[in-house]
Amino acid sequence: MIKTYFLPVNRIDNVETVAGMEYIHNAVLGVEGTERKLIQDTTPEEDFFLSTLSSMSREATDEEKAELENMLLEFPPSPPYRDLVAEVDKLKAEILELKKKKGI
Repeated sequence: MIKTYFLPVNRIDNVETVAGMEYIHNAVLGVEGTERKLIQDTTPEEDFFLSTLSSMSREATDEEKAELENMLLEFPPSPPYRDLVAEVDKLKAEILELKKKKGI
């Protein structure tokens, strides 16, 4: 669901940190007064936490949805992280299973 959140900002040693930054990804983040306006396609879990932290949240307008779409076209998301260790472990297990079937 694409939603808009208005999040508070913490300022420590002249560095601003947006509340809920651990839930922000592939999003548009702008300045709205003293808060940050976040437009993001969120999971239900992300929505829960961001809604809890925000002063206000709502469904994104068509204009905001278009803004997010344009941003994603210009800056596509990175591919998901690969867990190479898990992939190797899975391949080893598959090889072991094949060896058992062949009696090796």
